[in-house]
Amino acid sequence: MAEQRIYIFIGPFGSGKTETAINFALAQRDRGKEVALVDLDIVNPYFRSREARGHLAAAGIRVFSSAEGLEEADLPALSPGIIGAITRDDLTLVFDVGGDPVGTRALARFYSLLSPRSPAVWAVINPYRPEMGMKEAIAAKVAALAAAGRLSVTGLVANPNLGPEATVETILAGWQPVREAAAFLSVPVVFACVRRDLAVAAAAAGIGPLLVLRRYMLLPWEEG
Repeated sequence: MAEQRIYIFIGPFGSGKTETAINFALAQRDRGKEVALVDLDIVNPYFRSREARGHLAAAGIRVFSSAEGLEEADLPALSPGIIGAITRDDLTLVFDVGGDPVGTRALARFYSLLSPRSPAVWAVINPYRPEMGMKEAIAAKVAALAAAGRLSVTGLVANPNLGPEATVETILAGWQPVREAAAFLSVPVVFACVRRDLAVAAAAAGIGPLLVLRRYMLLPWEEG
């Protein structure tokens, strides 16, 4: 995986994009980098990375989202600190961008700043979501997201997630259409996401590189 300074995670609703962005940011912090996370999910009020602000702050990761005082509002009023974070050469920046083209369009307002910095733009794909099990459907969705955000996708992230029912076998089966879609789009699969208890077996099965996920986006009855 090539070293970058800015990583942008996009993906359809239900792809696991937010969990992936949070865990990736924490992994970068564990490597000793100064990290900030930008929550650009201003469309869907559920499962936004700003909800994990406490966990991220404890790890030394600052979260930029809406303008100060509007962090919990469903308004497209973004923090002016995002521009400063983009222009800092010493900061690893992770973007969690809203699902589907309407949400990804928020990324386009930063095009003039992001494009010269050649960010990694990674589409998170859960092939077990409706209509996402074939390479053509995945490629079409990725193309629509990229067009709305005005930045070319540089890689796919495989997140073949069936929740507690996931096994190494289901991960293997779901990994294949993502790899086929990546070949179709001429981009790499940069990593696959996996639960911690399945990581060793997934690696032994030849799946990888891996990003081991801890869940931070919990349903109300799961909290605590």
